[in-house]
Amino acid sequence: MGHRVWADALLANDDRGLKKAGLTAKFTYRKFNKCTYPPHYAEYPRHHVPLYEDNNSSSTCTDKTGSDKAQTMLSELKSEKKPRVVVLGKPRFVGDDYLEEFRKDFDYDFLDVSNHQQALEELPSMIEKSGPVDAFIVRMGRGPYHPFDEELFKPLTPQCRIIASASAGYDDFDVEWMTRHNIWLCNSIDAVAEATADMSFFLTLAVIRDTYRAERCARDGTWKEPVVPSRDPSGMTLGIIGMGTIGKHLAKRAAVFNMRIKYYNRRQLSAQDEARFSATYCPSLHELLSQSDVVSVNCPLSRDTTNLISTQEFAAMRDGAFIVNTARGPVIDEPALIEALESGKITRAGLDVFWDEPNINDYFRKSDKVIVQPHVAGLTDLAFQKGEREAFENIKALFKTGKPISPVNEIKGRRRAASSTGAANAHIDLDKFYLDTEITMEHAVVSYIRLESHLGILSCKGDGMPKWTPRNPGKVVALGASGPVPVKTPEVFPDEVER
Repeated sequence: MGHRVWADALLANDDRGLKKAGLTAKFTYRKFNKCTYPPHYAEYPRHHVPLYEDNNSSSTCTDKTGSDKAQTMLSELKSEKKPRVVVLGKPRFVGDDYLEEFRKDFDYDFLDVSNHQQALEELPSMIEKSGPVDAFIVRMGRGPYHPFDEELFKPLTPQCRIIASASAGYDDFDVEWMTRHNIWLCNSIDAVAEATADMSFFLTLAVIRDTYRAERCARDGTWKEPVVPSRDPSGMTLGIIGMGTIGKHLAKRAAVFNMRIKYYNRRQLSAQDEARFSATYCPSLHELLSQSDVVSVNCPLSRDTTNLISTQEFAAMRDGAFIVNTARGPVIDEPALIEALESGKITRAGLDVFWDEPNINDYFRKSDKVIVQPHVAGLTDLAFQKGEREAFENIKALFKTGKPISPVNEIKGRRRAASSTGAANAHIDLDKFYLDTEITMEHAVVSYIRLESHLGILSCKGDGMPKWTPRNPGKVVALGASGPVPVKTPEVFPDEVER
């Protein structure tokens, strides 16, 4: 009983590699095998490649040599066509050894430009010269390259599957545009977390202990009289807005200083996590503000969190409270903060982020009530290294499993196959399947062909009609004596199918 399976294989939406291998739309199956290719092939001008053959029969299609050659050429083609990855700016911290290992599975390059305008000019030229880009990496920090919008990224379409940022924040990225164009956006969820939490707690201690005025006194020669006594953090309540990775690290640090921890978050933590971080959930923002001596802002910037802390929120806070912001400047309404500082409602503020960076409001720069930092909370050597590696790891994960590690958005329905064996096999789209047999098969099962994220099980029972259970629906054609027969494909890949 013998059967042969073909697939129309579209590799990376780019047939340059196919032409190099001698596989073009004019190719006929006779090149690989003495048997004829499916008679209706001309109706489907794609790259028609034989992928599987079972010669355990007396069928006339028993020339194994041609099939082996097809498999070899397809394997070589896939290995030649590595996903192309471009980094905006030369990575400085990920390490040469890491990059050398990365190059085994990816075609890697970097766009050596120094500002946004140069990137706009050079990226299209680079793509025209070197070919489409499958993945794009943005180094940590806004740097000189923002905004990260349609104007910058449009040349990447339609080939690019993922843009990976080494930063935690993604407010500079046009997420909606990327989602519409089926591009994953990933951020770094761990790289800057501890460094930012360190800065958050440093500023917490600094505003409680009034370190800025103390330093000014020492430098001016007035010694310590104006700043004695300061406050003690022990026993004070720290209110954390945004209990993500950074907020959790901050809670751990504050607990060591015997501070009580309250938090406000979109979702309440599990009872186990609340116990682990000694944290109490506040279901509303105003409840948190009214119960906190120090408020630390650690949430992402979005439409919902812009001006999250404004006049009404300051009014809800305890008299003489402190506030720290290491998230994003626009989360706090700056005029409202200045008013609260002037009235004494807020004793002191510690700010690492501002509305109009790199410009800082003159009041904040000159006031003894405000400790300022130039948005450096997450910018440590270890954070840079971890951030760059997380960006590369997101790309590796996408091409290996079909999904990145830390996606900001959700991409559905992009029909690209991932491979359990690595990136080299990750670019194959299978639009159609063919079953060609000269005899009625009582039962036959075609293997996965190592494309587990896209293929399912094809089987024939009794009447010769294939039953197809793909992971992603596609067009399936069965070839019989009367010609091609369309086969309906189910939408759901059943869990009970053995992989």
